[in-house]
Amino acid sequence: MIESLVTVVPGAIEIGSEQGCIEHWDDIVALYPDGWYEHTQVKRQGAQFCSQPPVRPSPDANLSALDSAFLSLSQWSDADGDQSKFRRKFALCLFGPDVQIKRGLRVDHLLEIAGLCSHESTKWQQMSERHDGPTEAVFNWLNTWCGFRDWEHIHFVLSRVSISFALAENNLDAEIERMLARYFDDTGAARAALLTYMFDQESDVGAIQSRALLQHLSCFLRPEVASWTQYKKSNQISTWTVSGTHGLRDETAEAPIDVVTGLWDQGAKHKVLRLVAPHNSVDATKLALPHAVLRMAIHLKGGTQCLITGAEAWRNVAASALGDTLGNATSDVSDLPWLEFPEQSAVSMRTLTGPSESNAEAEALMQAMDDVLFEQLVERVNRVIESVRDPDLLSRLHELWEVWRKLLINNTAARREFFSGLLHPKTERLPHGSLLRVGPKALDLLTSAVVALLSVSISIGGEGSRWDEIKDCGGVLSIALKQWSGPIGSQNGKRSLDSDDLHEIIGSAPPSVVILSGVEAPASAVLDTNMAETPYDATSLIARRQPKILVTNYRLDRIIYRGTLDSVKEHFSREWRLQATAKEEAIANIESGTGCHA
Repeated sequence: MIESLVTVVPGAIEIGSEQGCIEHWDDIVALYPDGWYEHTQVKRQGAQFCSQPPVRPSPDANLSALDSAFLSLSQWSDADGDQSKFRRKFALCLFGPDVQIKRGLRVDHLLEIAGLCSHESTKWQQMSERHDGPTEAVFNWLNTWCGFRDWEHIHFVLSRVSISFALAENNLDAEIERMLARYFDDTGAARAALLTYMFDQESDVGAIQSRALLQHLSCFLRPEVASWTQYKKSNQISTWTVSGTHGLRDETAEAPIDVVTGLWDQGAKHKVLRLVAPHNSVDATKLALPHAVLRMAIHLKGGTQCLITGAEAWRNVAASALGDTLGNATSDVSDLPWLEFPEQSAVSMRTLTGPSESNAEAEALMQAMDDVLFEQLVERVNRVIESVRDPDLLSRLHELWEVWRKLLINNTAARREFFSGLLHPKTERLPHGSLLRVGPKALDLLTSAVVALLSVSISIGGEGSRWDEIKDCGGVLSIALKQWSGPIGSQNGKRSLDSDDLHEIIGSAPPSVVILSGVEAPASAVLDTNMAETPYDATSLIARRQPKILVTNYRLDRIIYRGTLDSVKEHFSREWRLQATAKEEAIANIESGTGCHA
């Protein structure tokens, strides 16, 4: 059961004892993800169960332990009731193949017949035509001692029975430790903890679950054992299951914050995200679970794997929804490290039934991604601010950033809108409101954008300036992208942001302050100057409306890291004054009749 959970192969999800409603088959009862139960019974007789013949000499002849076990199976399979009760299989663990069941009938004879019955090609009619000694002995025993009617009845039950042989106690301990050594350090302590937990939890009213058992052993897990999370959409329209091994100490299986923290950790190793769902379930305009999982998958980094059923189709969905770029470079979508994943049934899972539950999970995932990303962004921005040489500039940047940080922590809706605006401008030819670019792969872009915003705000703004409005200056439009998919209505595909006209990037009525932190060219090269030679001529009233100040990343690092508080203020204040002066001159020219009139 532990191995199944760790390696994501089909296995039991619950194990109990003294339950299952089938008498003499309750030593161990295991439940599997497909709804089947496996009943395991251990019989330790080392020589013989009974010395009487295979044909019962009289109705009152005493039954052996093995007789009683198979009589119970005969009665179970003969009883009327729901067909779902037949989703059962039985494992019989015996001392060895030479143990005598009845006089002349050994365990290896039963093993052969049960093996034949388990083959799909075996028909019960063919079994009835076998007249060799062992076959007839098995039939006589099951018919006269255990209550089976005929070969059809025997075939039905034995097709569900498997027989194995018990190891000696010392060999069993060695086998347990050998299995544990694949996944756990200090296998002796892990085995002791495993047995103690199972003995402590044993009861006839409860079952040990695989996730709870792994929780109990998590302190022994080897560091190279991968943690994983799987999202699977069932054939039912609105049902999802979530399973995995992230956040083992949390009571909620795969809580969104545990999943995102594990998969988006900057130093993550041996982490796996699995997705089993049709690719056509993503709607970029709606916040739904496929959208949230896709966002998480896009931003996996480092040693984290993404295994997807239909990986190539999902890659095409991502490329279309992102306009073929995350905003960093032209190849940042084509190299998504997603691998094809054959569908598997996970062991322990949490079921999301209906749109309301899956949508709530989507929102929780989105919120967790926003939280984890913001923590990483705060760390990055703090690191950049701490590298500033001038102490006064460093102090002012830090003070304003602390104000913003607290506001953004408490106002999650404003934070999400801020992230989306930086990476998904409203003028781009993509569905509005998407958050697929918002993740760890955009941290460099987001960090540059925040540092630029802080620098401009402390230079030209008054107290109370925010990321969306600079006091005494007006609104702010900040775009962090280096690449984009082009403006609304364009068909040319991904390209650098500054390859399009400014008004197509910022719109026809931009706010007073525009910051394009992903553009390396100087503002003068980006402004839509028409025939003007300088950006200040471009503020003429007859020209297309321009922002009062446009800031790009041109020499910005040098200005901030090598400058002083006074020099940074002077730089941006001068830009503001020059454009304001140019505007006044344009108005004066029109009033005096020397300017051109539209």
